[in-house]
Amino acid sequence: MNQDLSHNRPGEQLRTIAERAGFTNRLMVFCQRIVGLDSQVPSSRSALQGKKRVGSALGLLGPQWRALHSLPVSDRGAIIDHLLVGPAGVFSISTENYSGHHVWVTADEFVVQGASNYCVERSVNEARLASQTLSFVCGFEVSVQPVIVILARRVSVVAPSRDGVVTLGLKELLEWLEANLVTISEEQVKAIFDVARLSATWTSTHSQANRVKSNLEQTLTFPKPINGSVRMRMRMRGGARIRLK
Repeated sequence: MNQDLSHNRPGEQLRTIAERAGFTNRLMVFCQRIVGLDSQVPSSRSALQGKKRVGSALGLLGPQWRALHSLPVSDRGAIIDHLLVGPAGVFSISTENYSGHHVWVTADEFVVQGASNYCVERSVNEARLASQTLSFVCGFEVSVQPVIVILARRVSVVAPSRDGVVTLGLKELLEWLEANLVTISEEQVKAIFDVARLSATWTSTHSQANRVKSNLEQTLTFPKPINGSVRMRMRMRGGARIRLK
């Protein structure tokens, strides 16, 4: 069945999970505190709130911009938080909600109180998957810019993220988007959005599209558990890091 994904709300898949996982998340946080670790992995409710805030912000853009939310781009569970199409191009936007915390951004990772989150690689792979799929179905090249929006008390950029990933705070997002130069026409915006909004685009049975998706899905990574025992000072003094391929 070919569904219209434009009806998806920000954090659509997380809404039910947040309701069901409330007790589990509270128990996990309690256990981590017992052993002396701070919980840095956003709970389902926290993640949902972050996606809703970013979705609301995107809704403030003018009519020339079109957004899709909670876009399931893979049978393996990969979901793009927000896919934005507008005069400045196509953007795959990930949301990381660390409200109340100080986040350090390095080339490969985010560090929150010494714990690492390797969301940069995931963001790159999601954008590549979207670009390859949309290019094949649209019949012309569609470049997709990976963007990570951080919700935090403070963000310190030690080094720019690798592979062109743009890292922004929520307050900077709209200004940055609107400051970008026009790169695609209104007709292309409509064509890309009309393709992206259909579920069949992401579950195509065409052999070439499947090969593209299969190759990229093999490299698509999901949120990794954060090891609270890894201190930031180790990371900043040359400790081993996972590098993007």
